[in-house]
Amino acid sequence: MTDRIQFKCPSCSAEHDRGFIDGISTFRCLGCGYRGHGFHTDPAIDNGLFAEHEANNALHRQLGIPEVPLGIDPLSHGY
Repeated sequence: MTDRIQFKCPSCSAEHDRGFIDGISTFRCLGCGYRGHGFHTDPAIDNGLFAEHEANNALHRQLGIPEVPLGIDPLSHGY
């Protein structure tokens, strides 16, 4: 069963159920194609997780550690 979240797109204001495209974590707005950052289907959670991702990469830069690209799980890719 696929999770669905009722949402209002922050890009085009379309309102509809927002579900997974490929059964994993890729999703998009049916009105404009907005995908967010791709961490979560809920825009507020997605933005929070993106901010955490950016903060982690800032720390990586300070420590001389390679940054983790969007969409990569650092635990399974050796980062």
